[in-house]
Amino acid sequence: RETGATVLVPIYPLAPPKSTGTATTLVPPMADYLAMLIAQHGVDNVSLYGDSSGGSYAVLAVREMLRRCKIDAHCEASEAEPSRMVLISPALHLTLDSP
Repeated sequence: RETGATVLVPIYPLAPPKSTGTATTLVPPMADYLAMLIAQHGVDNVSLYGDSSGGSYAVLAVREMLRRCKIDAHCEASEAEPSRMVLISPALHLTLDSP
């Protein structure tokens, strides 16, 4: 309360067994929402926190934002991602092919 910060907690569905791409359907709207928050509040006023799968989705959403930025001549990468990210135990190697 003392910081005046607003905390938003997105609710996303669990991946069903034999999922056909939950991340594929969730990441683009997450990237859109983050881009909207950055446009409204400025890059210095948006922080991203994620734990476990939330951390993975956070990484994927920011990567999607940066991918989009690369193909937009008017976009600067420093303005296309949150200024701070805290990611707790995200899965970064998603092939799961090593023990």
